[in-house]
Amino acid sequence: MPKKEKKKKKGKKEKDKTEKKEDIRFAKMEALSHIEELRFAAQQYKNQGNFDGAIVCADQIIRLAIQFDLASSYLKEQEDFINSIAKNIQKEHVISQIKEYTFWIDKQYDKLVQSGSIIQAHELVESLKERYKDLPEFDTIERVKELIDKDKREWIKYYSRH
Repeated sequence: MPKKEKKKKKGKKEKDKTEKKEDIRFAKMEALSHIEELRFAAQQYKNQGNFDGAIVCADQIIRLAIQFDLASSYLKEQEDFINSIAKNIQKEHVISQIKEYTFWIDKQYDKLVQSGSIIQAHELVESLKERYKDLPEFDTIERVKELIDKDKREWIKYYSRH
């Protein structure tokens, strides 16, 4: 093979390698851009309470980071993000349970007050407060605040009569 042809082939191979590297860089840049869009969308979903949508976005970010061999910081960031969502879901579940339990206690409370068992009714509310005292959101739940206020009023009435 003549020298000229070898040089052409070598030049073509180098050109192909360069183009391939540029294609890979371009694909990585597109992936990074898409990751940023997904991060924004995931945060919006989380803020709206749409945790399923946020998790789907986080999953896509992880897959892109792995596919394009991007920094492991993306993986760690998404792991932390998903863990924070799990905490939110758990918190929502606990709050839901507290609301249901408070509803039941409220009914029992009314029955006890009607039967003149104010002390037992008050102890029921106190046990609720004791059970969830370490949960920061406990005092912010409207149904709980209403029950505690009701108990205070009834307790004051009871004490003023006795």
